[in-house]
Amino acid sequence: MAIQASRSVDAIVDGAPDAVVVIGADGDVLRWNGRAEDLFGWSASVAVGRRLGDLIVPPAQRAAHVAGIERVVRTGESRLIGRPVELRALRRDGSEIPVELTLARVEGDHEPAFVGFIRDIRERQETMSALRDAREVFRLAFHNAPIGMALVAPDGRWLQVNDAICSMTGYDRETLLTKSFQDITHGEDLNADLDQVRRMLAGEIATYDMEKRYVRADGSIIWVQLSVSLVRDDGGAPQYFISQIQDISERKRTDAEFRRSNAELQQFADAVAHDLAEPLRTIKGFADLLRSRHADVLAPDAREFLHHISGGALRMDQLLHALLSYTRVGSAAPQWHPVELGEVARDALADLHATILERGAATTVGDLPGVSGDPAQLRQVVHNLIANALKFTPPQRPPEVEVEATPIVDGWQVSISDRGIGLPGDSAGRAFELFARLHPGDAYPGTGIGLAVCRKIIERHGGTISLEPRPDGGTTASFTLPADRRATPRSAGPSAAR
Repeated sequence: MAIQASRSVDAIVDGAPDAVVVIGADGDVLRWNGRAEDLFGWSASVAVGRRLGDLIVPPAQRAAHVAGIERVVRTGESRLIGRPVELRALRRDGSEIPVELTLARVEGDHEPAFVGFIRDIRERQETMSALRDAREVFRLAFHNAPIGMALVAPDGRWLQVNDAICSMTGYDRETLLTKSFQDITHGEDLNADLDQVRRMLAGEIATYDMEKRYVRADGSIIWVQLSVSLVRDDGGAPQYFISQIQDISERKRTDAEFRRSNAELQQFADAVAHDLAEPLRTIKGFADLLRSRHADVLAPDAREFLHHISGGALRMDQLLHALLSYTRVGSAAPQWHPVELGEVARDALADLHATILERGAATTVGDLPGVSGDPAQLRQVVHNLIANALKFTPPQRPPEVEVEATPIVDGWQVSISDRGIGLPGDSAGRAFELFARLHPGDAYPGTGIGLAVCRKIIERHGGTISLEPRPDGGTTASFTLPADRRATPRSAGPSAAR
């Protein structure tokens, strides 16, 4: 039985995941398992019979090590027995590593022996160091952030706040920590905020963002942009919210002033257009009457003058309507909806059907995606660009127009290409300027506002627009738009029409 028990102990020692070292009362190694060989670099055949202090105890600690063994042999007391202690240990190559030592005393026939269980804790210490670093980074980022940072309990109590929040709300830290976010949230905004909190605690959403108002310590109101995430423990229970809070009061004031200015500009433009349109119609009307009723008595140059008067009045009327269109795009915010560009292109082609038939144009439309945007404004962009592709083709050649889309990061690029007259020189950059005219007005009439309207619409949708000459002649107009994740590319209909 004794032999069997000894073999069982040997198996346990040799199979232990930690280094196991047995030393006698004199400090000599009696047992040295395979994990000790791996950890310290000494084979068992070399280690057994040598002083442990010479093998793994750093020189500076060897005297204390010897004294400790003597004391525990003499008195039976040691702070190391039965309790883990972190130490530095020496390896064969001279390097030192952190280890955790748990020591047990075993009574022998004559003198006691000691079993040391030694665990390599390098990875643990590296993890703890990284955790301390991360906590310090978070602490510094939290307290020194230029925007408000707060930790908030699930019931709404402020747990930690930084200086920015105190400055923002007018409360000192001690006072604010006695309150909840409900106490300082404007009454009209509280229910919306609490509903988001309820959804987050229920696991319906991971984060939320909202604009709301705080009531400051002095009773004044500020607007803030709030971004909130929830930290849960290992069991999934809510621990606290992390809130980022930015004062947007100035932006709100600026937006309100901008809306007022836009409204005033729109009213001014409408009034000017109305007041100018009537005189222009009168001028054109009388010029047309003179030509129709008195053409036979008018000199040739007089008839030519009337023609110029009528044409100038007509162009001025067209210009007024174009300017009104431009100002309305600037004053009206896009109405965001899922938009199928295939349907938009189909509607634009239907609007231009008469021109397509008259010019014998060929139009090719690929699979176009769903995007997010204002349907009416995006239809205006596609209509204008296809109309330009049809217009800027020499009269003797049938226009060829291709509409296609390619995916890009977070959206789509839509391209409308033609085989027309192309772009003169380096004029692509000027094409989107207000009143820009790149070609002679008598050959290709227009107001020079259409592309400026397109640029304003696309930029208000968060995209970009450009013109590029084609190597084989013609022009490609391209614009980008954010994707609508709920939509998939759909064809605009027949791929070609004449």
